[in-house]
Amino acid sequence: DRPPPAMSRHHSLPSLMGRVGAMWCWCVVMWGLSLKSQDCPVLCTIISHLLDDRMGCHSLVPRSLTGTHSPTTPPFCKITAVYIAAPPGSHLELALKCAAKGLPTYVEKPAARNATETRQMIAAFEAAKVPLFVAYYRRGQSRFLKARAVMESGVLGTVTSLTYSMVKPPVVVPKDGALPWRLQASHAGGGLLLDVGCHTIDIIDFIVGPLADVVGGATRVLSDAAYDVEDTVALTGTFAGNAVATMSWSFAGPPGGGQDEIVIRGTKGELRLSTFGSEPVRVTLYDASGSATVTEHAFPRPAHVHQPLVQTIVNELRGVNGGVDACPSRGDNALRVAIVIDAVLTGFYGGRDDPFWLRQGMWPGQF
Repeated sequence: DRPPPAMSRHHSLPSLMGRVGAMWCWCVVMWGLSLKSQDCPVLCTIISHLLDDRMGCHSLVPRSLTGTHSPTTPPFCKITAVYIAAPPGSHLELALKCAAKGLPTYVEKPAARNATETRQMIAAFEAAKVPLFVAYYRRGQSRFLKARAVMESGVLGTVTSLTYSMVKPPVVVPKDGALPWRLQASHAGGGLLLDVGCHTIDIIDFIVGPLADVVGGATRVLSDAAYDVEDTVALTGTFAGNAVATMSWSFAGPPGGGQDEIVIRGTKGELRLSTFGSEPVRVTLYDASGSATVTEHAFPRPAHVHQPLVQTIVNELRGVNGGVDACPSRGDNALRVAIVIDAVLTGFYGGRDDPFWLRQGMWPGQF
């Protein structure tokens, strides 16, 4: 009898998948009913009674996975896949349950708190012979598909460098002292690099290929902040052979300030776009005399940001066009992101291969 909370544009999966039931949970279950007029299956939910007061939200274990009956489950429905939209701290536990039941699973990004947990998830789904999809949804959006196509076309010449910079003001912690889960390593796996920065690391992997030889560091610039996790991160690495990538994130910037720009340069031009904006992809090419030709490729923001990627998942599960690896965001690219993050944050946390969140108070970066 409790009404569902309003869903943000960022997480409005129900409307993109067709018809929807009540929405008062963290984990959404996709049901395998076909609708002739829909490109996606019906979406329903199973409500759990497991309430985590510390998080202020429902931490869901689908009743269908525990074997108990749910009165919200229509007898004609069959669960075909699961969407896990909980904080990363519960991804491994829930994903292992899904794998054990042989259910294809779409898990929120980042896949888990570190590469160790991500590998466990991948191994479980490989053993179950069912796919694991990860919600790096920009891989399905037109802006980033265009950026990848530009790079593949070779118009920039030999690629030489990539830079990225993000600057955002600090998160305002509520006066009651309740720390957002995104700033708790036990839930998020670290600071905002895990929740925000992972998107950029992944989309760069998608556009230009995996980062290699990654080194970097992190610090908590705001030493009097209410949180213990990092707020400033920088890394360097290589890609596409000898091209150099330099990336930085500051979540301790000035009020009202902000920066979010990817710049990829080659011997004949450059490409610019943001991770989180909706401005055109801007390609600048130079002729032998140095004269520039600028082309902008504009795309409308999707009504629902997940929709293009979710459609690839639905196509794969339905066997459209053969259905083989139709979705471009899976456990393998999620693991590459986790490896990059661990390489950069290992110094701050004194290692990230273990459950480092249990060592809070002993992280080198806290002091």
